[in-house]
Amino acid sequence: MGNFVNPINAYLELVIGTTSLTAVQHKYMSSALEATRSVSHLIRNVSRSAQMLEDQQSELVPRDLLKTLLQVSTDARSAFLSRRVNVKLNFPKTDVWVMADGLLDEVFYNLLSNSIKYDDHDEVTIDVDVEVLQENEKNIARVKVIDRGTGIPDDLKEKVFSRGFRQMAKADRPSLHKSKGAGMGLSLVKSLVDKYEGKIWVENRVYADHSMGSVFIVLLPVPKPVLARISIYIVLCHPVDGLFLWIPGKRLPSSSGLMGLLAGSASWSSPSPRSGRDGT
Repeated sequence: MGNFVNPINAYLELVIGTTSLTAVQHKYMSSALEATRSVSHLIRNVSRSAQMLEDQQSELVPRDLLKTLLQVSTDARSAFLSRRVNVKLNFPKTDVWVMADGLLDEVFYNLLSNSIKYDDHDEVTIDVDVEVLQENEKNIARVKVIDRGTGIPDDLKEKVFSRGFRQMAKADRPSLHKSKGAGMGLSLVKSLVDKYEGKIWVENRVYADHSMGSVFIVLLPVPKPVLARISIYIVLCHPVDGLFLWIPGKRLPSSSGLMGLLAGSASWSSPSPRSGRDGT
């Protein structure tokens, strides 16, 4: 179904961005665009929620966090082509890997989409800060998604990741009336972070003033270093017979025999090593 919505979305974006419209026409086109965008998000979230339920036992493996964030920031900007969206990614100098499954991108896609939807500025600016911390002698990746939107009242912060939050909060947050979405995004985010054995919460961007924007903080476990088993191959060069490949664990000739072999005055009769010409 999403395939039918996306072309409509793109067409409306194009009309709004390149066509001279009256104020009334722009209002109706913007309303239509917001409706199709909400449908598109709903389809994506329903699809991913169903996938998550099917893959409850899916194995968590190391995932490249920085690569994921780069792709997600591009996807989020593409979903809001009629908005000027600036996502500033602040990465450490080294790669950061976290334990997750194939739905890791949904965590940050939904957070970015949420920040864009609830920012009424002409230009939307979102900072994404990434760093690795130590907590209880374990490495933890901390991601902060910092927006400048309408914010979340303090008494609703603990409820924002609950299913049905939007319906409960409409009376306290009038801006929620503007959105036609179903409110599944943040509950999906919370379910995934819990599955990854991480944590998520939301704070004010400006202390004691929720109306200045929000900071969504995600903590994800970093995989433990793994000592890879490295097979070491030593290549011995014989001036006449070519190359010999010695595999550790196999029997080597005596030191005198080895010196003679390298000097070309002795032969290596041991059947243990594999040998061949031209490195084969």
